[in-house]
Amino acid sequence: DAVKGNIDEVVNFNKFNNYFLKEVKAKNNEVDTIDSNYILFKSGNSFSMSNNMIYYNDKKICDGVHEMIITLGENGDGIDKTIVNVSISFENFSKRISYKIEEIY
Repeated sequence: DAVKGNIDEVVNFNKFNNYFLKEVKAKNNEVDTIDSNYILFKSGNSFSMSNNMIYYNDKKICDGVHEMIITLGENGDGIDKTIVNVSISFENFSKRISYKIEEIY
């Protein structure tokens, strides 16, 4: 049923979002390596997509993912390494968020 599918997808996205927010708001953190569906932070923590699943390090946090694209943001002068754009799409739901890397925790 499509409504249940949508709810599961939103729940999966929210789980990813919670992990990712904690990472970009962590003290003294920045992007180390970035590839279209992989990001490694200076903290040593990574997010990657493989076989329709998103992993936080080696822990599966989402499934049913059709696509995840991660890019650095831009400002008027070019690439801005403090902005990370993430697009995630599932069968019935997709979301694009720009995260600002800054210490909160």
